Amino acid sequence: MYFSTKNRYHQDDTGGKRRREPVHFTPKNDFVLIIISTFVFDNRPAQRPSGCNRLRLPSTIDMIDFEFSISTDLIHFQVQPGESEQAFFIKRRRQRSASEQPSAPLSWPPLSPSSITLLCPLDTNFTTVERQEWLYRVLMEQLRKEAKYMLPGRLAFLSARHELPYTKVSINAARTRWGSCSSRKSINLSLFLMLLPSRLIDYVLLHELCHTREMNHGPRFWALLDKLTQGQALALRKELRCFRPQF
Repeated sequence: MYFSTKNRYHQDDTGGKRRREPVHFTPKNDFVLIIISTFVFDNRPAQRPSGCNRLRLPSTIDMIDFEFSISTDLIHFQVQPGESEQAFFIKRRRQRSASEQPSAPLSWPPLSPSSITLLCPLDTNFTTVERQEWLYRVLMEQLRKEAKYMLPGRLAFLSARHELPYTKVSINAARTRWGSCSSRKSINLSLFLMLLPSRLIDYVLLHELCHTREMNHGPRFWALLDKLTQGQALALRKELRCFRPQF
């Protein structure tokens, strides 16, 4: 089951800010599930003008424009020309499980990734620092939304399957670590996990769940993680080290 949304933004002539317009929904079928979400954009000058210099995109493109896209097991993000000359739209389509029960997990990896399209006016100037900073924030917000939608459910599924309970899960924008687990069994996950292959996402989630039992990286921790990954813990760790957050 899929649903799609369109978020519309108009330029405000007062103070350079943008005002939020009503969200328009376009059902794909009669059984569409609609989740209302809003995104507020503040177009004030960026606090860190050099921010876009740190963008390291997963391609040879050095800016976010009509040629930019991200495609992973969980998400497909692209920028395309829109029909409106003054408005920006976000279109989203997600896979849903066959059952509407919260306990029914999404198929893993998803049969099709979440599709997010940012529609921009055809004459959008992508070369300014301010525009790149805004596009960066839009992209981060969409990654955060998808991470909150997919990762907690997958973590809960693996937790129940392997009898490794935790107290809560939070999504952050950490770039130096994929996840962490506190002594209170509180797990933090980076939204940048959405850029990894699904098998490495599972490895990170299992890694943090193992810390709910072993709060170190000693022999018992690695023996447990190796058991949960069918003897692939070290190979998956080596593969994960080849990935770094791209932004």
